[in-house]
Amino acid sequence: MTTTEAEWDAEQVGYLIASVERQADLNPFGVPYSLATDPAIRDSIVVDLEVDLMARAVKQRRDSDAKTYEHQDQSGWFYTPRIER
Repeated sequence: MTTTEAEWDAEQVGYLIASVERQADLNPFGVPYSLATDPAIRDSIVVDLEVDLMARAVKQRRDSDAKTYEHQDQSGWFYTPRIER
């Protein structure tokens, strides 16, 4: 006779539910909506600029290829950045 084991136990289900609820309360910047929408923080917000150098390099390559190969269908071209050391 074969016995099957539950795929999830009660504790794991609890963690999953808590994780989903927590994720649902985060804005795109990872800040809880309850804090992000609090008018009391309006004058305390500081925005740091970070440059995604890989995204910039991909855009530059894509723009360059668009000019170089403008006569070709470029749909499906996929750019994968890598770091050469």
